[in-house]
Parts: sequence; structure tokens; C-alpha cells
Amino acid sequence: MLSRTSNESILKHTGKTWDAWIETLKKAGALNLTHKEIVQLLKTKYKLKPWFQQIVTGGFEVHTGRRREGENEKGEYTVTVTKTLPVDQKTLWKFITSQDGLNVWLKPMDEFKIVKGASFEVIGGIFGEVRTMKPPMQLRLRWEDSDWIKKTVVQVYVIARPKNKCMFGITHEGLSNPRVKEKQRGYWKNAIQELELAVKAKFE
Repeated sequence: MLSRTSNESILKHTGKTWDAWIETLKKAGALNLTHKEIVQLLKTKYKLKPWFQQIVTGGFEVHTGRRREGENEKGEYTVTVTKTLPVDQKTLWKFITSQDGLNVWLKPMDEFKIVKGASFEVIGGIFGEVRTMKPPMQLRLRWEDSDWIKKTVVQVYVIARPKNKCMFGITHEGLSNPRVKEKQRGYWKNAIQELELAVKAKFE
């Protein structure tokens, strides 16, 4: 299994199937490139968007045996959960960064304004900080669980789709092992399910 992203989805959003990407990257010399170099290749030569730069690179590395699904070059794990929602990109961005939206998917213990450098706390001994904002497409958060040795990173993406829809995705990076990865998969899957219900109730 190269990725939880299906062959149909990767073809739809990148113009190539998984088999075609594997062959393309091999011909481009990616077997001798680092993770970052493959990402850069996909960005500059093939014009993939950031989300799919990482998806295709990860799938290629799983295929070539560099790592297991969800594992990076440092031996850390990443989990990604996505959902297509029935609102346009700008509308969803405005909602997820509002206090009402934050209370649905992030659930901070206290109200805070989501700006770069802002700190927050989530129930369960979790502390975070807003590291990067690229409206209306991307948020990058520091995520520090008091039970974990290292800080991790949560990337939030809002990607425009046709017919006034968008994809909401959460990628949690730097997880220590497969058990923690699956725990966070469940955590973020639940958060996105709650967001989907809130979006439908508010906008449909």
C-alpha cells in the first residue's frame, strides 16, 4: 500500500496514476534524491500543489522501501485525515478560524484569536501555538502533548474543489510510533466529522 490516497484520487488531482508517478520519478532520478529534493522536483518540474507534493513523495518512498506508510526519513510518523465539505474555500477558512469554528475542530479550553504566535491549550494536557498562516489555504500549529517527549506539528489545509466545495485536511507530523499515529488518526477523524456536521448545519 503506497498511501491512503486512492489511485483514482491521485489521478484526478495530479494527472497521473500511482504507477505512472513511480515510473516518472524513477526516470527523473528520484531514487538518488532525498525526501526534500523529491518534493522540490514535484513542485518545480511537475507543478504539484504542496499537499500532493508530500502525498506523491511519501507514496514513492513506500514503494521503494525507504519507509513504511506514514513514516518519514527520521523514523517519525505522519497521519493525514481529509474530508470534502459542501462549502467554498474562503467560506470554510473564515469558519474554521472563527471562535465558533475553532470550538468545533480544535476545542481550545479558552478563547483566543488565531494569529501567528498565539498560544492555546486543549483538554488532556495539550499545548499549542500558531506557527504559520497562509489564508485561505494553510495553518501550521505546534502541538505538544504532555505525555510525549517531543513537540509535533499539525498542518491544516483547505483546498478548493469544483462546484463550490473544498477539501479540509489535517496532517499530524512527527509522531513517535505507529500506535500514536493510529491514536491521532482517530482523534482527527472525530474532529473532522464534527466539523462536517457543523458546516452542514450552518451553511446548507
